[in-house]
Amino acid sequence: ILRFNKENMNILQKEVNVSAGSNIVLNTVLEISGVTQTITVEEKAPEIDTGSSSIDVTIKSDEQQKLPSGASFVGLLTKAPGIRSEPVGGGIMSDGASRAENDFYVNGVKMSDTESGSLRVTAAFPHEFMEETQVQRSSDARFGGSLGSAVNGILKRGENEFHGQIWSYVNHNGLNASPNQVLQLSLLDDNIAEYRQIKKDPSYAVAPGYIMGSSIVKNKIYFLSGSRPSFGLTERSVTFLKNNLPGNFSSRTRQDFTLNKVDLDLSFLGRPLQMYFAHVYSPLRVRGFLPSQEGNSSPDTLWQQRGYRVPASLVLWKGAYFPTDKLSVSA
Repeated sequence: ILRFNKENMNILQKEVNVSAGSNIVLNTVLEISGVTQTITVEEKAPEIDTGSSSIDVTIKSDEQQKLPSGASFVGLLTKAPGIRSEPVGGGIMSDGASRAENDFYVNGVKMSDTESGSLRVTAAFPHEFMEETQVQRSSDARFGGSLGSAVNGILKRGENEFHGQIWSYVNHNGLNASPNQVLQLSLLDDNIAEYRQIKKDPSYAVAPGYIMGSSIVKNKIYFLSGSRPSFGLTERSVTFLKNNLPGNFSSRTRQDFTLNKVDLDLSFLGRPLQMYFAHVYSPLRVRGFLPSQEGNSSPDTLWQQRGYRVPASLVLWKGAYFPTDKLSVSA
């Protein structure tokens, strides 16, 4: 009996009759033995904060860059459970609460409009400026217990290694859908109603931007700087019903978002001391108003001379000192 054995091969035994003076040729094939492998899969149960009844959703900056969310840091709010955009409710609704019952914050500073409750247009910072956005439904006392959601955007900070980003948003009327048709009485018969297709206004908008950050003193002082201005133009040709005279009008919009921020990780009496200072400049300017496309606006209004400017300059700062492992003092 011959025994054939090799690593990772099945053992083979054959009985062979051997005679004196005989030459025997024996060909055999060894089969690969079964491979045994052990795979251990572990999964931890999701952590639940039993000390709070709020429902939190955190949206990271890279998620906003990968998903279609618009230019603002609140562009992905409707992707959070229980939150949707509802025109009848005036905007963002959370668990049935209207927009006036939501609160918006940046680094813990309230940015809600005092009249409507929605996010101020001068505080709709680019999501490229944000490290993350926290959406808290059924918010606790930290955010005043708002009936809707509390949305808190956290500004980015510099790091030891230099990093930066350059981008641009472009919009053109050719990329937009046509306006909805308007139901109106026929010009020939007041008893007949007909639909009229409103033409799209020629328009464009461009918003280039950059952000960069690094360390001034490694592991201690960091800086971050970014800017994203936006420029828009909309044109409209109108024939006024009052005097049957045509006119060409335009409206120009510019909004700036500029961020400069310094973070400090220091120590005092051998204990951590953290501080940051930030300045955000975000004015909005509109030059020229547009009359209605139907021509029922007043031809006597100086449309091209109308406009407004909303100044906005925000200074943020915060300091936190940790005298012990269980005590912190912040301002």
